[in-house]
Amino acid sequence: MTKEELLALKLSEEQIADVFKINGKDVEKAKGDLTTKETEVTTLQGQLKDANKQIDDFKGLDVESIKKASDDYKKKFEDSETKSKEDMKKLQLDYKIENLLLKEGAVNTKAVKALLDATKISIDGENIIGFDDQLKTIKESDPWAFNNNTVVKTKLPGGGNVEQLSDVEKRFYEKNPDIKPK
Repeated sequence: MTKEELLALKLSEEQIADVFKINGKDVEKAKGDLTTKETEVTTLQGQLKDANKQIDDFKGLDVESIKKASDDYKKKFEDSETKSKEDMKKLQLDYKIENLLLKEGAVNTKAVKALLDATKISIDGENIIGFDDQLKTIKESDPWAFNNNTVVKTKLPGGGNVEQLSDVEKRFYEKNPDIKPK
């Protein structure tokens, strides 16, 4: 609609300005609606393009190999979980053996552990199975490995005075007569 068309309808200049004002609002609203719709169309076209690309990617997939890979990862996870539990159990056993050896007076726990047959020792909850018998045997065969802190009165080698010594100290001085205790 033009100004001339409105003048032909015998509208005043003021009325024509009001008509253009109202028409301008409608045109601006229509432009906004058009912009919104164009944005929607562009977005939907992008989504359609992405969906078509994803569908094409799916066409190239080998479902059987995906299932196999999934099963492989599940197996690896289960194996890892089993190994972690075994490692944790072994650490608990080592810790308990270490503590028991210290309580029993082992001079060197590492050396005493080397004398144990670890394949015959296991842990069942709080109990250690197969340890006590081996410990008894080691204490009998290798008493040097344990400091029982028994104080013994003995005559020192080389004619020294009678002293209070532990079994370990006594054996040391007996084997080394040239060394005198302080």
